[in-house]
Amino acid sequence: LGSNTAYGYRYTPKDRLAGTNGILELNSEEASVVRGMFEWVDQDGLSARRVLFRLNELGIPPKKGAPRWAKSSVLRILKNEMYAGTWHYNKVQGCEPKNAATSPRYRKRAKCSVRARPRSEWLPLVLPTALSIIPRDRWQRVQQQLARNLAFSPRNEKHVYLLKSLVRCGGCGARYVGDPCHGKFYYRCIARCKKMPTIREQALNDAVKIAVSDRKSVV
Repeated sequence: LGSNTAYGYRYTPKDRLAGTNGILELNSEEASVVRGMFEWVDQDGLSARRVLFRLNELGIPPKKGAPRWAKSSVLRILKNEMYAGTWHYNKVQGCEPKNAATSPRYRKRAKCSVRARPRSEWLPLVLPTALSIIPRDRWQRVQQQLARNLAFSPRNEKHVYLLKSLVRCGGCGARYVGDPCHGKFYYRCIARCKKMPTIREQALNDAVKIAVSDRKSVV
């Protein structure tokens, strides 16, 4: 699994001279923090940003001795399937850097950068039950909550779409999201399945308002 393991675990490297294998075990204090983070998202509906604030307010130190938590570190933990009992190998591959240095003086090889592989190429390794920190169903609910937080985040758009992520595609079932084009605003399938067309924002908003008004009059 490599010596630079995830937060919540402790890895003792193998000793060739002594003939002992490497050992992966839980770090009880860090594992407790991980359980708390997943519980905050699952039960309290906190976003990664709010989890970040709570960790810093409680004075919980990050793994590598940094003074405060960063959002990237929080998301890395919340999205790590290792806590639910599955570790993946072959997630990245070597490649040449996009912005290569003009001088190859310090480059020992051309492929000195890495990039993510498609998930279909990952090799899953099921860990012993004793190394699972959270239940599988909780991990899945947290992934869904993080996706909802991202879909409804106002920081991701300059125009507020009234029905963003509240309407689903009739072709594939994915959510409809806002899609600006040349100063006009539309809704489209987030999966871009192309089974259903985009629709003008005002047309969809008006249709929903009329439907709600008709339902109120019937009631």
